[in-house]
Amino acid sequence: MPTVPKTIKVQVQVTQTIEPEVFLPFYYASISSFWIYFAIDIKTLKPYLKDTGLKPVDFDGKGLVNLNFQNYTAHNGNSLAQTNELEFNIVAYPEVRADEVPRFAAECFLKGEDQTKTMGHYRVHVPCDNKFAVAAGKALYGENKFFAAFDYEVPSLNLPTVNYWKYTIGEPNGPEIISLGKVDFHHLHPEMANPAAIINYSMLNSRLVGSRRNLWATVQNYFPLPAKDARNFKISIGKSKLANMTKDLEGILGKNKNGYVKTLPIAVQVIQTPPVIAESRPYYAGY
Repeated sequence: MPTVPKTIKVQVQVTQTIEPEVFLPFYYASISSFWIYFAIDIKTLKPYLKDTGLKPVDFDGKGLVNLNFQNYTAHNGNSLAQTNELEFNIVAYPEVRADEVPRFAAECFLKGEDQTKTMGHYRVHVPCDNKFAVAAGKALYGENKFFAAFDYEVPSLNLPTVNYWKYTIGEPNGPEIISLGKVDFHHLHPEMANPAAIINYSMLNSRLVGSRRNLWATVQNYFPLPAKDARNFKISIGKSKLANMTKDLEGILGKNKNGYVKTLPIAVQVIQTPPVIAESRPYYAGY
């Protein structure tokens, strides 16, 4: 039986042609990840899973989609990779495993109660600002990944005055794809969740493949998101035609006359890895 590759040589034209080997599993050194979840009608989602062998998970008559912003680093032995990407996902399951899919509410899924690991995230679109990560994601996982430009600000221990999330993603020197205005929900009290291992689905060589993303960090789960806070999420869909992502965003999430997403989020999740070393301010040691 054919298997997906464990290593691959990826060729990317940046300033020069490089052909490093990529080994699996891929290890993240650090990550700030911000998930925004939306409840969408099942019939709206089905066309986006056509010919994948996947079906949208039915949570009391609604499906789930999410925008998963990731800001991460990786130590490559001879270099340090820094990457930003956004996964636009539909929560789905393989049709052939339908009998194994548990029947419960979206709240249970967000908490990580699906231990069958049949429910996963189908990556409809993945804009990314690292050309090597784009090439590797396509070759190893079959991701619908493409190069884009990112401008963002996220909470960080090294920037303690920032307690909000914001990002703008677009074509390099071109129109926007999607933008999230400043959103601050630090006044809310999250509960801890355990969604690991997170299952990701995509199509590799015209076949459905799944992969597991293990998390070695706590996940802050905000559900249900109060209506007042949900209305503070100002997500705009741009005019880019790159990869048809804006068209699909509008088709699933809706867009009003001002260009903002119509659907209000129902939940958010935050994953931020802890630091491994901290160096404090200097003091006068020689008197």
